[in-house]
Amino acid sequence: LIRKQLAVQLHDTIAKDLAHIAIKAQELSQPGCATPEELAALANQAIATSKRIKPTILQLDTESGRANITETVSLVTKMLSTRNITLQNDVSENLAPQVTRQQALLACLVIREAATNILKYAPTDTTASLEVTREPDGAITITTSNTIGDSPANIGTTGGFGLANLERQITTNGGELEYSHTPARWILWATIPTGGKE
Repeated sequence: LIRKQLAVQLHDTIAKDLAHIAIKAQELSQPGCATPEELAALANQAIATSKRIKPTILQLDTESGRANITETVSLVTKMLSTRNITLQNDVSENLAPQVTRQQALLACLVIREAATNILKYAPTDTTASLEVTREPDGAITITTSNTIGDSPANIGTTGGFGLANLERQITTNGGELEYSHTPARWILWATIPTGGKE
């Protein structure tokens, strides 16, 4: 039922916005019709629509089933290997039954986003690290570290959830997300408390 309601929400809001954008784009495609201001307004509308769709998609993910941290680590390890980046990981044993459903979902989001950034910014033939630890109070901490390349890699259409969106999701659920870099390394750290859906 919840997924059906979310599908209706997508149709009633996002689909209508996209239809309007498509119609406007067709109008502006006529010779001499488009001004820089109109094109900028259309681009801003498209950006606003994309930002609105992400929370709904995340909610669909939340309802679709329990995320698996170990499987996600395995998947991103394979993803990084496509650029010969080795991911050294240290994940707490028997983690799955000890975390809430929401913790697992958010942890997987963090891991995927961190790996996407590593894929884009780390040089080939380097090693990155990932630690996923369950703390005594039940919180999960995630730390990643990688070398920074001279320029971003061309990874085609691969895109992440976005650090700003990720930070919003983490803090909304009572956690923290921090990231920083030295001239040579990028470091990301997140903590996800036990609060949330089981």
